[in-house]
Amino acid sequence: GMRPEFDGLTIAPSVPSDWDSFEIEKTFRGKKLHIRVENPSHKESGFQKLLVDGVEMTNSARPGFVPESAMKEETKITLVM
Repeated sequence: GMRPEFDGLTIAPSVPSDWDSFEIEKTFRGKKLHIRVENPSHKESGFQKLLVDGVEMTNSARPGFVPESAMKEETKITLVM
């Protein structure tokens, strides 16, 4: 799922474990997000790594959080489960 927050967006994927990957396009506050979720370990939830335009997000207090300040007109988000 995705939860809009005051200062960004939290991504918390929950998928069937047999899914390898999927992509979503979402417009968030006027910014176009290309979200790719990769599931090489065939998990159903949680994640190992979150990249925003190639930069790893390491906010352990808010896992899965993408700050609005990191989003550009078009932003590529990759989440590795």
